[in-house]
Amino acid sequence: MEKEQTNFRDDLSYLKAPSMRNNLIFTGVPVNNTAENETPEVTEKKLREHLHAA
Repeated sequence: MEKEQTNFRDDLSYLKAPSMRNNLIFTGVPVNNTAENETPEVTEKKLREHLHAA
């Protein structure tokens, strides 16, 4: 029974991994609240700079 429970947990983690990979949250990135929406290119540039500085 314990082995089955361990296998179930492993399978569940494996199934959750792809969706978790697509839901990354970054903190400490400055936001310009004066613009309504920034383009994906601007967001990508900010994240690349943030990751490079880290």
